[in-house]
Amino acid sequence: YTLLGPNNDYSDSTSLLVKFAKSPIPELRIAAYAVWTAVVTKCGAGGATLLVTSSDVMLVLLEGGRESTPDGRLAKFDFLRAFFNESQGFLAGDLRRNIEKQLQLGPHGIQPMQWIDVAIE
Repeated sequence: YTLLGPNNDYSDSTSLLVKFAKSPIPELRIAAYAVWTAVVTKCGAGGATLLVTSSDVMLVLLEGGRESTPDGRLAKFDFLRAFFNESQGFLAGDLRRNIEKQLQLGPHGIQPMQWIDVAIE
């Protein structure tokens, strides 16, 4: 992970992946989420700490808006879930609540409707 950025003329790998995560190309966004998920999954709390120190990662994660593709939404949700599982011990209360809220909405980021509500509409 540490060589991704320097090998591509970036100061660090996180800034390169933030650029990918903000890209209009869905495959680049999915790749960024997949790498971050792998870092958090393999490195545990250390990987989560590495990512939480970058405010850009948190902005992409929490305020980046809804992904435009189903695969992108699933990749972002997988990263969010892995990050939350590894970082509960050191997250601030408001950040933890915000992530919990997004996790409750599921990968597609919308409140599920009850069957009766769908039938009435």
